[in-house]
Amino acid sequence: KKGMALVDGHGNFGSIEGDGAAAMRYTEAKLKNFTQDVFLADLDKDIVDFIPNFDGSETEPEVLPVKVLNGADGIAVGMVTNIPTHNLGEVVDACIYYLRKNIIESEIVSIEDIIKLCPGPDFPTGGIVINKSELPEIYRNGVGKIKVRGRLVFEEGKGRGEKDRLVITEIPYTMIGNNIAKFMQDIIGLIENRQVSDISDISNESSKDGIRIVLELKK
Repeated sequence: KKGMALVDGHGNFGSIEGDGAAAMRYTEAKLKNFTQDVFLADLDKDIVDFIPNFDGSETEPEVLPVKVLNGADGIAVGMVTNIPTHNLGEVVDACIYYLRKNIIESEIVSIEDIIKLCPGPDFPTGGIVINKSELPEIYRNGVGKIKVRGRLVFEEGKGRGEKDRLVITEIPYTMIGNNIAKFMQDIIGLIENRQVSDISDISNESSKDGIRIVLELKK
């Protein structure tokens, strides 16, 4: 699959449009089987160090024996990381290729070799990476900007009176939350100021099935 959730939630956990989750007393969560296989398997095989917990009453793993890390975002003690998510299958294929070539066959693996198997980031909300030519250098140095554009499809109106539509089916990942509403307000502003003359209405029909922002066109 393109993305795998780590937590199985029950109750209202908010929405992609930025709606907040319900109070903790109304929600429940447990780890998915996938998470236990990838994050916790082999914990009993003495492959990570254990340290005392906060009051010394028991021990806890210093780190988890994670098999695949796919994306991270955080800051601590003046150090920051921002690793975009990738297609999990492509990441695993690239890891296996690297291990076979570099460790077993003692061959040097280049960034270009890895990109053939894992060609770029794969965000939960989709989108199109428009600076693909810069990705080898970004992967080589670990620093750079990945520019993502939404995906737009044309839907022809069917039947009498139904108008043609432009439908946004994928958005840049940074748009989730209040930025979707801001984007729609910006479009409305363009319509009201007559900077855009072909759009008559905009609506957000996104659901659990995916992103769907509809721009209704004039005849």
